[in-house]
Amino acid sequence: MTDTIDVAALVERLRFLVSLNEPQKGGPYQGHAAQKFIEAADEAATALQSQADALAEARREISEASRYLDGLLRSYVGKYCYPVPEWQPLPDLIGMLTQIDNASTVTAQFEARANAAEASLATMRESLEEIERTDVVARYRGFGTTPDQYEVGHCAVIARAALAALAKEGK
Repeated sequence: MTDTIDVAALVERLRFLVSLNEPQKGGPYQGHAAQKFIEAADEAATALQSQADALAEARREISEASRYLDGLLRSYVGKYCYPVPEWQPLPDLIGMLTQIDNASTVTAQFEARANAAEASLATMRESLEEIERTDVVARYRGFGTTPDQYEVGHCAVIARAALAALAKEGK
């Protein structure tokens, strides 16, 4: 089966066959039978042309949908998935839809990891605040600097530096 149909040629062939059966040409159909054959052939030619027009319109729509989906996919993947430079959308609609499905799955996984990182960061902040409160209370009570307090203060300095680095990176 070929991908293109020469409808005009098929219709012309059908009309030629009809012309062979016209009564004045002495075809196998005469009178009423010839007229019925001609009408049936004309209906078939019209239906064939209608189907060819519908097929051409469907192909135009598929082509337009492919172009739109290509742009959407390039935009989405470029914005959220950080593809390798040689990445390209697949050439067919099903391939591009599969790529969109994969990209949305990757995005959802990144979102879940980002949420987990935010929760971890919040826990680190709470821990730092607890360390700072403990350190301040110990100093307020006048306990001086014991080895335990030194460790708490040292941990607070490390935690502050880690939080500052994360904040600078925007994570």
